[in-house]
Amino acid sequence: MSGSTWPAAFATERLHIRPVRSDDDAFHAALYADPEVMRHVGPTLGGKASGRLLERFVAAWADASGLARLWMVEHTGRGARLGLMSVRSNGDEPTGELGLLFSVESQGGGYAAEAVAGLLSWIGPSGGALRVQHRASNERVVALMGRLGFVDDGMRDGFRWWRSG
Repeated sequence: MSGSTWPAAFATERLHIRPVRSDDDAFHAALYADPEVMRHVGPTLGGKASGRLLERFVAAWADASGLARLWMVEHTGRGARLGLMSVRSNGDEPTGELGLLFSVESQGGGYAAEAVAGLLSWIGPSGGALRVQHRASNERVVALMGRLGFVDDGMRDGFRWWRSG
C-alpha cells in the first residue's frame, strides 16, 4: 500500500488529527494504563510496554510503505489531546482495521464519530474501507458503528465485526 492511501494529518469541524509523535508519550501511556479506557480492549500496559508501542507507531510514519498508522486526535479549539485512532492495513488494498482509544473524559462527546467520518471521507473516494472488531459487550461501539453506517459483519471468535458501507 502506498503511504498516500492514509492521510498524514487532516481536520474536521472540531478536531485536528495528526500522526503521533514521541512527545505524545505521557498521554499515550496514560490511556493504555487506564483500566476504564482499556476495559473493552484488553489488559492495561505499563509505561515501558506502552513506550515501545508508541515508538513503533512513530517509526511507522517514517516508512511510507508502513502497514500501521496511529493518529493523535486533538480538539482544535482547546488543543487538548482526546484520543488515538489507528489503522492496520492489509498491504495492497486501501483497507484497514480501525482502532479507537479515547480518554474517559472524551468519551460520549462525538469525537470518535467525527474522527472516523473524517478518515472515511479521505479514503472513501479511492475505494478505501475500514473494518472494526470489538468485544460484544462494548455497546458504545455498536452505537458508533450504527451512526457511521457500518454494516454488521457478524460474530467471529467472540468478537463482533463491522465494515464500512
